[in-house]
Amino acid sequence: MANPVVTDRLQHILDNLKNTYTGTNNNQSATKGAARATFVKTCLDKIIPSGLRISQGGEIIDTNGKQTGELDIIIENGYLPSLPISNGHDSRVFFCEGVAAVIEVKSNLSNQWNEVIKTGTKLNALERKISGAISMNASGGTIIIVPGADFSRSGLGKRSFTGKSMLIKKIPYFVVGYNGWANHETLRQKVFESNGVVSGILQIDIEHFVSNEIFNFNEGGKAMSLLHFINAIHESASCISNLTSDLLDYGR
Repeated sequence: MANPVVTDRLQHILDNLKNTYTGTNNNQSATKGAARATFVKTCLDKIIPSGLRISQGGEIIDTNGKQTGELDIIIENGYLPSLPISNGHDSRVFFCEGVAAVIEVKSNLSNQWNEVIKTGTKLNALERKISGAISMNASGGTIIIVPGADFSRSGLGKRSFTGKSMLIKKIPYFVVGYNGWANHETLRQKVFESNGVVSGILQIDIEHFVSNEIFNFNEGGKAMSLLHFINAIHESASCISNLTSDLLDYGR
């Protein structure tokens, strides 16, 4: 049975998101900024722990020279560095090894889905270069080891595990829409059709969240939609909290 205190608080946040956001589809550029700012102020600022940083705007790079272009919201490990794009500009350049997740916020998912996929495809091309990692899967306590990582000193040897290890190699991409499609099945279909690009969708007006196989196809409605979204962000952050990487790879 759902905890009534948790349910009440989550529903309050969802209601505030719906009531606070006043954007329309008449001006997409203005709506984009309003949608993002409202979601950060009303939701993310209130739930993301201090060990993570929320950045609005910026791009991500990897050691292979790939880059995403400007992104909406970047959730980063607060203990890894990032670089300013230019003096007097808030946007930054992020090393992909330090990014927990990316969130794209849209006023209307059905109208702007092509933009979502275009942005997500660039992000999905990036790959973290990790020399080693042991992490705990929040949903089951499973040890996750990066494929090919050598843990001989720990007695585990060299392992090539699959499944959740993909969560360590790729940056999860979550999409939030204030409006969009009329039914839950369409959300599931869109995640499936994205071929791994979209990790999860939260549609606020119908209060529903769906995710892909990396997050065990977790899905929830009403207040629980927000809890499933929060848990996915938490799991994404947990998986990179103990990664071993060498930022000097960006200079070699």
